[in-house]
Amino acid sequence: MRPQIAMASSQSSRTAGSRDPRLRIASGQRFKCLLCGKCCRRWHVALSAAEVERLRSLDWTGEEGMHGSDPVAEIAGHPYIAHRRNGDCLYLDPVTDLCRIHGRFGEAAKPLGCRVYPFNIASAFPGELGVTLRMDCPAVQQNVGDAIDASERTLRAYAREMGTKGGFDEDDTVGLSQSALEVAVDAMLGIVRRDDLSPPAKSIALMSLGVRLELLGPRFLNDTETFRTVLPSLQERVITQAVGHTCRRLSLFSRVVFRQWLGSYLRRDEEVAMRGWRSRLTRTVALCRLLAGGGSCRLLGDEHPDVALSQARVLGRDTFRAQPPTDDTPDRNTVWEPYWRCVGGRVEALQFFGVSYYGATFFNGWRALVGTYALVLAAARCHSAGDGDARELRAEDVAYGTGAIDHGFGRSGLLRMNALRSFEIYFSKQRYGSLLASLGWQ
Repeated sequence: MRPQIAMASSQSSRTAGSRDPRLRIASGQRFKCLLCGKCCRRWHVALSAAEVERLRSLDWTGEEGMHGSDPVAEIAGHPYIAHRRNGDCLYLDPVTDLCRIHGRFGEAAKPLGCRVYPFNIASAFPGELGVTLRMDCPAVQQNVGDAIDASERTLRAYAREMGTKGGFDEDDTVGLSQSALEVAVDAMLGIVRRDDLSPPAKSIALMSLGVRLELLGPRFLNDTETFRTVLPSLQERVITQAVGHTCRRLSLFSRVVFRQWLGSYLRRDEEVAMRGWRSRLTRTVALCRLLAGGGSCRLLGDEHPDVALSQARVLGRDTFRAQPPTDDTPDRNTVWEPYWRCVGGRVEALQFFGVSYYGATFFNGWRALVGTYALVLAAARCHSAGDGDARELRAEDVAYGTGAIDHGFGRSGLLRMNALRSFEIYFSKQRYGSLLASLGWQ
């Protein structure tokens, strides 16, 4: 199977399209580069034919260590910026951790994928592009800098360079009109932004709302006047039920399914794309061990903590509670702020279905996005256990979990397989609450 390359570029096509598309820019998101160099390590940036030619023509006279190396590497028949054996981008200065292209030739000389990161720009409705931020960037996790809508001129320049390609079709929207879909999205955001709900209750309410709207069907939902009328009572009903939710313990089979789902998000095939079959086999073996609750998460990716799921109390017998906490504290909601900012950004930018998520339909993408709460919770527990205690999650644990899972959302090579994405359906409805309870809610 071809390994998925975690590209820093957008998921939209560079095919020429509208020169002035409408931008759906996520609110509440800020960015200022911390110059940490993380995006220049391990991840591979895809190149266009013109960028390949330009990189090979750059004059590095007088620049030590930049002669005799081909700046382009071919992976599975596609060109990418070459990396050194330690995983660093060929152009990352090992002393300053800064980009040598940027320093010598200016920002405009860098490939589009480098310039656009951590903005994620993808097609939405025809003539539209959604814009949000990637949570695998430390600066985005910290939400520092100016609001991204202040960069609209830069974003429009990126959009013109990238172009648009098509947009959602009737299969993506499952027959919903644009106005009906936007009403549903507003309802989703209404729950995401509720500060009076505990994180698990909020997630269960979102899952339930998506299930109920799908059952109502496009014929009802496309009558937007009626839809808007019944929506407030429907929202309150799913919230009330979520707060008082009870459930059963997950079966052994369901636990194995969840571990496979989690491992599919955590496995970083891009790190071993140029290391040969032995490294890829090691990752596959590590994933198999994860299914049994053992092995180290570190074997799936260098960024992960060196801890087994059993040590992290992920799906352990002592974590099950029949009912979620209803007296949540503001501190816990603050800890989970990066996650809800990530979810809200994807919802606003419509980056959870269609081209942003393997061509999934609106409601399947809804389930996938909401289900990331369970995945982030498990990943955060692993991070916390790496520091000795998986019982209480800190802000840094949730930030790591959010970045780790968002990195794979719509980008994981494994999740291109429909069979693995069926886990999102498997854990919807009542089984989703059982999953959260078995993970310890948080």
